[in-house]
Amino acid sequence: MSELLELLNKICPNIDFSKKDLISSGLIDSLTFVKIVTALEDHYSFKLDIMNIEPEDFESIDNILALVNKQTDKDEQ
Repeated sequence: MSELLELLNKICPNIDFSKKDLISSGLIDSLTFVKIVTALEDHYSFKLDIMNIEPEDFESIDNILALVNKQTDKDEQ
């Protein structure tokens, strides 16, 4: 998780990723969302299917980590 948190803090230093309501509170807006998705894809070398991403996937650092783990596990198969 520390690697992910470091990446997110580098991209969005003004966001407190310890919050549990990143999307619903407006901390992550549409532009920030695109920046995060792009950074995740570049850093972890995968492509997210935007049609299968839910806002809940980005509500917390734990949810983002679960999404990354799910995607990297999927890509390894």
